Amino acid sequence: MSSYPQMTAPAAPAIRRSRPGTLITAIAFAVVAGVAAIANGVIILAGGRDLIVDILINESGLPEGAITVEDLSLLEELSGVSLTDLESTLATRAYLVLIAGAALVLFGVLMHRAATWARVLVTITGPLALIFSGIVILDGSVPIMALCCLVTIVAVIVVLILTWLPPNNRYARAMR
Repeated sequence: MSSYPQMTAPAAPAIRRSRPGTLITAIAFAVVAGVAAIANGVIILAGGRDLIVDILINESGLPEGAITVEDLSLLEELSGVSLTDLESTLATRAYLVLIAGAALVLFGVLMHRAATWARVLVTITGPLALIFSGIVILDGSVPIMALCCLVTIVAVIVVLILTWLPPNNRYARAMR
């Protein structure tokens, strides 16, 4: 028996893994894409008939003020296209873009621990936001809507690339 006191080895300090830059950047771009999509949806919903006039002027190349809201009823009679249908179509697109953007922000923020389920949901909602933004930009828009759509599309592409890079996979494994 030894006269020295029994010593135990000190507990190993917990290794704290730092979040990879690719994950932080993916989260940031997911939030940017989602906020741009939400802004686009709000712009469409708030625009109403004035937005329809602006889109018609923008798409036809007519000078500013060539068509007014009062002229829409005449255009409706001449073209046979219901103004209510146009408003309904725009509102539907606005809600689709808005919901996809909100889901992208939510799942992007939940991706902070690189959980596979969160990355899968970002991978699902990202292309939905991309598709809905593509529909809005291709089917007639005003410049601010086009800018929001382009920001959403570019940011979603970046998110889809960054989300599944190997550093994120390693971090996810380490966080289990």
